[in-house]
Amino acid sequence: MADKETRPSGITGTLFLPKEEMLEIQLREKKFNIGIPSDLSRVEYRVPLTPQAVELLVSYGHEIHIETNAGIKASYSDQDYRAAGAKITEKKEEIFQCDIIIRVAPFNEEEIDLLRGNQVIMSNMQVQSHCLATIEKLMQK
Repeated sequence: MADKETRPSGITGTLFLPKEEMLEIQLREKKFNIGIPSDLSRVEYRVPLTPQAVELLVSYGHEIHIETNAGIKASYSDQDYRAAGAKITEKKEEIFQCDIIIRVAPFNEEEIDLLRGNQVIMSNMQVQSHCLATIEKLMQK
């Protein structure tokens, strides 16, 4: 009752409480196709994206293409990636046509040939282990 006496008439108890600000969500127009090839043939058992990271990227509207069994040695099954929204493919050629290619192991010459060009690639390049012709071929792509 004392609380009512100290307030001016017409003021409610929630007027002075902080309220969350509603920000406008801006939708991004450009969506990317992101490819993750398997590194198992190169004795590389890491995978660059976990299913949780895939789920986050998919929630922003990007498409994630993962080669079958790419995460198996890192204890992530194809079903884990599928549940996160990734598309599982058996064809390495499809992976290398994506806008962005993410992998742990460096690219070999056959994989460089599969690249369509003008793509973003994220990889451990190990420049010292490649011959000059391979590096130039990659630069041309």
